[in-house]
Amino acid sequence: MVSHDDECESCGAIGRTTVTRFADGSRYEMCEPCTRDWLLIWRHWCEIQPQQANRVRAQANRDTLARSDGGRPITDGGQSADATDREGSQ
Repeated sequence: MVSHDDECESCGAIGRTTVTRFADGSRYEMCEPCTRDWLLIWRHWCEIQPQQANRVRAQANRDTLARSDGGRPITDGGQSADATDREGSQ
């Protein structure tokens, strides 16, 4: 769970952290160097294990879609962003 306390969950550095969502659906608050390192590790793993990486991504997508809001961000009006976009384009 992301704590939003400006402390990197990987190395413990304080300040200048951002929340990063990984392809497996997990979210971590990390500093930029750690984010780069973990994304590089993920990229290399995907090259070595492409089928397993696809399964991990697919499971994360299924988990996101199983959320009560369908995984879509809710706007201030209470409608999903997709519904708002469709109304604006008509």
